[in-house]
Formats: sequence, C-alpha cells, structure tokens
Amino acid sequence: MPHDCRSGFLSDCISKDQASAELFIVSPDLCQLAKSLRDRFTQAVLSLGEGIINPIGKGPDEVLDNEEFKALVASLGVGMSLGKDVGLDLNYLRYGKIILATDESPQGIYVRDQVLALMHGYMGKVVSSGHVYTSNVGDISRMTESEFSEGILARATRNIVNVKAEPNREWWTGVEWGSE
Repeated sequence: MPHDCRSGFLSDCISKDQASAELFIVSPDLCQLAKSLRDRFTQAVLSLGEGIINPIGKGPDEVLDNEEFKALVASLGVGMSLGKDVGLDLNYLRYGKIILATDESPQGIYVRDQVLALMHGYMGKVVSSGHVYTSNVGDISRMTESEFSEGILARATRNIVNVKAEPNREWWTGVEWGSE
C-alpha cells in the first residue's frame, strides 16, 4: 500500500470553499482508486481503517487516544463536543459534504458504522445539519473504475444518501449518548 494511503492520511483538495469542497472517507484498500479518479480541486480523500475505535461504552479519553478519530477531527476542522454540541462551530467545517464511501464488506461496514457513531456522539451538529452522506452502492471493491467514478465521485450521477434523511437506519439504533 502506498505511504499516502495508510489509515488516517488525508489527501486534501485545492479548494478552500466549504460549499464546493467534499471529503470522501474510504478504507485503505479503496484509497488509491479514489485518489486517482477524484477531482483534485474539490474532492479530498481520507483513508480510515479498522483501527478506528468503537465509541459505544468508551469514555472520551479512550476515544481521543484513537489516531483515526484524531485524523477525522483534524480533517473536518470543527473540533468535537463532549455534550450538546458545545464548541462546534460549523463555520469552521472544512467540507460541505462528507461522504462515507465504504463498501459492504465487513471492513467497510465496520468503518462506516464507527465513523457514524463517532460523528453522532461527538459532532452531532455536523450530522444533523445535513453534511454527512453514505454511498449507497453495494460492493465497491468489485466496481470498475468508471462505475466507481460515476457512482461515487461524479456529482451528476452519484448514488449517495444523506444521513440526516435516514435517522432510523440500523447503525443508529441503540446509540445512547445523552448529548442531544
């Protein structure tokens, strides 16, 4: 795996405009493909792997010690909140769209679920304001380059779902944070 596709590595986009900038969170095995096909001006790629912590039942100190979570927080630019979204200022959010482009493999599902749980628990305002999306594509690892580009990266043809619009998905069930 190339050095710049290790878990926690951000390949940023050129644009600094929140409205046009997008962050694609991918597993390390999809990182090189996403980087090679993205629009470097508006699309950033963050590789997160199985090292991301499961936050359910963990204290803030354990969560904050996780390198992948630190990379996510640093990439988004809004910081984190330990309750009621205090301290989160969406004006500092680096990307207008955060797209979890993970496949339906066990690793992809794990990464997606942990990122969503972390964001709901520590950055709930980012989720509730409609900035977070998931890719609604089956097995990304079996897609051709053109299918990946058209189904995930291309704004006109991509198949993504806003997390705010689907609050009753299975990963949402049973998450108890007490912060909202």
